[in-house]
Amino acid sequence: MTTIIELQNVSFAYKKNETEHESLLLESVNLSIEKNSLVFFVGESGVGKSSLLRLINGLESPISGEIYFHGKKINALDICLMRRKISLLQQVPVMFPMTVEENLNLSPGVVKISLDEKKEIFNSLGLNENGLGKMATELSIGQAQRVAFIRCLMNQPEVMLLDEPTAPLDKKNKMKLFETILKYTKENKMTILWVTHDPSLIEEYPFKKFLLKDKRIYEI
Repeated sequence: MTTIIELQNVSFAYKKNETEHESLLLESVNLSIEKNSLVFFVGESGVGKSSLLRLINGLESPISGEIYFHGKKINALDICLMRRKISLLQQVPVMFPMTVEENLNLSPGVVKISLDEKKEIFNSLGLNENGLGKMATELSIGQAQRVAFIRCLMNQPEVMLLDEPTAPLDKKNKMKLFETILKYTKENKMTILWVTHDPSLIEEYPFKKFLLKDKRIYEI
């Protein structure tokens, strides 16, 4: 299989001030992610799972080591292009004070899709297709999370980084989102890196899993 994301001896800590860092969250981490795979990342709160996704997306920089995308250092790539290729869905979705459809069209480089295609995706995620004209600020957290996921999809990324995307959802909509992610992963040959605390996902599906613990990453 082809490696799409690779970390080599990566260490990371947040800055305390201009000259000092907090304690290390990740230390000399090595990790290879195969193209077109779905992998889960688990671990206790505060061990660096979200930080790992932010590093891969270029929102944070390691204090040492290198991160590669298709064999090229991500810090040498055009940042806007790289973030369209490696799309991050954060824990708290950002919605702007405009309609849902206008929010979907906001991302630079977003691929325009037809209204029928948008309605199909909406329905697959348990959203009412008539909600496209609704003000996005009126959405619940769970609805906004699903809209943010659709917005990520419209960038047609090669890699999607999902930070607890099912956390605000009930069981029914959680499974709808998961099934939709599996569908689009297969159809569009995407790679998914998924941070979760959800034991039903971790235990039920036979995907590769990594544990973050003691500043390291272990396959489990």
